[in-house]
Amino acid sequence: TEVISCALGDVVDLSKAGMRLASKTKPPLQPGREVQVRLVFPRGSVVVVAQARWLRRRGLRTYEMGFQFLNLSPASEAALDSLAKFGFVTRGPKGAAGGAEGPKVRATIQLPDYYTLLGVERGASADELQQAYRRLARQFHPDLNKAPDAEAQFMRIREAYDVLNDAEQRSSYDQRAAG
Repeated sequence: TEVISCALGDVVDLSKAGMRLASKTKPPLQPGREVQVRLVFPRGSVVVVAQARWLRRRGLRTYEMGFQFLNLSPASEAALDSLAKFGFVTRGPKGAAGGAEGPKVRATIQLPDYYTLLGVERGASADELQQAYRRLARQFHPDLNKAPDAEAQFMRIREAYDVLNDAEQRSSYDQRAAG
């Protein structure tokens, strides 16, 4: 995994089932969140959907997060297997082929847009965040809203507020979402 880099942290383990990241700050994702992961290698890329399965604190300021890949196509599974075993893709999706030469593999995780979810601007104050959160929480709270997706929407709103309300996590999110 020393050939794979990611903006969220270091990829310390990769298999066709999932991956594990180590980070020097708390990742701005909660377990259960589905994200899109793009692994870019010298002659192509593979895009998969992954679910954040767990988050563990490993030290004073270090964390690990585990992701499980979901609904892989046979071509994506073969590309991930090759990356995990050799550090490059021997047979990629749609005929893409890679070799040991070339730059490192880059992993990109598409973070959700928490600002849009809460309906606030990027420079929103703590009071604006709290007002937006309370308004949306009342609207989507499962005890008040009987829609089938109300609970999931409420959890996404809570996750967004938790990340943006914490100064350290917000700074980390802003840096990673921009990069």
